[in-house]
Amino acid sequence: MNSMNYTYGRSKTLIVQRLQTIQRQLQQASQGLQDFGKQPFPQCLSEMNPPLDFTTLSAMVTAVVRKGQHKLKQQFEYNKKMLKLDSTDHLFEKNVYDFKPNKQQIRSIRNIWKAIQNKKQMEEQIEILKHRIHSNCLPPAFNLLDYSLDRIEKMLSGSKQYSSNDNDNKQQIILAARRLKKIGRFKYDMLELSIAAGEEKVRYWHKMAKKEKKKLKTITNKLKKNNFDSDIFKQLMAAIEACEKRMIERADYITQQKLNKSKLSIRNHTNMFLSLHFVNTIIPLSNEQLLIINKGLKFISPCQSRFFYRQPMEKIIEQEYDRLYAENCKSLTNYTFLTNDTRATEFFSEVKHLLEQLYTKPLPKKLEGNARCIYKMIKSMRRKLRKANIAIGQTDETNAYQEITNGICSLANNLHLVIILLDHILERNEITNEQYKQMYPNLKTLELAHIYFNLKVHKPEISVRPIVASIKAPARQISSFLDQLLTPIYNYVT
Repeated sequence: MNSMNYTYGRSKTLIVQRLQTIQRQLQQASQGLQDFGKQPFPQCLSEMNPPLDFTTLSAMVTAVVRKGQHKLKQQFEYNKKMLKLDSTDHLFEKNVYDFKPNKQQIRSIRNIWKAIQNKKQMEEQIEILKHRIHSNCLPPAFNLLDYSLDRIEKMLSGSKQYSSNDNDNKQQIILAARRLKKIGRFKYDMLELSIAAGEEKVRYWHKMAKKEKKKLKTITNKLKKNNFDSDIFKQLMAAIEACEKRMIERADYITQQKLNKSKLSIRNHTNMFLSLHFVNTIIPLSNEQLLIINKGLKFISPCQSRFFYRQPMEKIIEQEYDRLYAENCKSLTNYTFLTNDTRATEFFSEVKHLLEQLYTKPLPKKLEGNARCIYKMIKSMRRKLRKANIAIGQTDETNAYQEITNGICSLANNLHLVIILLDHILERNEITNEQYKQMYPNLKTLELAHIYFNLKVHKPEISVRPIVASIKAPARQISSFLDQLLTPIYNYVT
């Protein structure tokens, strides 16, 4: 059983002393800030425009403190929630042991809880891996693959500089694209393999929990012969199931917290792997440029108006203001508001003032350097693509096909469903053994149905023709059997 005193071993006296110390430190800091406010400010602060007074300085200090306390508050709420969950788990476990089960029952109960705990931990790892695939963000350990092949990348980039023939340049581009494709495919396969192994362990621990529950029922049936009360057993099983629900709730909360932390830290990850359908194309771009394209249509380059537009900043502000003014005036007239109303006039003046502040405010050095670097990179990408006569566009204009974003290969699930269907039909004697063997999937050549594209270059938009390859899918044999069975009927009717 969990020991609350051992896990959270802080006596009430220590907590009271700590609270008193914090209160004393807070009073000392407040007194020090007030003493500083009574002293005259330095000349450099008094000459600032606008002038800096004690009220403004106090508000700035308060804002800095609150910003620093935001993360601390989140951690406090997490610890508070975990303490409540631990306390509730402790009470539910106590309810189970209050029924005074024997040693064999206690062993089975502990094995059930252990299996559920291991199952939830494995599901947590699977969710994190799925999130990494969906967010296109790799674990740090995958950097070793790039470091081990860094010499090859330098060889390929160095050979481009010294090659004077176009065929040599094309060959180097082909090798670089093949290298990226192999590395990306290997990383993706490793993640898929890890997820498949984790799902197998989840099924294993689920079977172990069911096995221990059956064992517990068997032990109880033996005890019934010794006048063991069946109502007590029902109450014991209800207490065990209630404890299981609390364990699952606790594990789900921890998993959600870890996923939220990974979403916040994803912006710091730069090691992403390219979309596999994209690296099949030979494109004369560097790895950094390919990663920008791989971010997709939703990626917005920061602060590009400072470098992209050659017209004066005042003209850019005027154009942006005219656009916002026209759109908002249309919305106001739709709701029968006057555009020359006092509130509307004040609103538009504030909008123009805000645009002037945003466009004329100097950028931080780090942001300006990043924006300038991306601007130069995008210009280089356009120049290279135009020189190589390559157009990059959306592959499917109909939106009829959707990309699998959870990162899980559904081949095993499809095979499992097909086998269950065939076994069910065979048990009902609706097919023979020969027909069962004829429709059973070929496990040696099994392959997930996938989509690929053929370019239709005769169209000006250079759209593509999607083709689904399902000849080696799990349900292919059933489809072939039904085709042979139904085609004569269809031909006879038509």
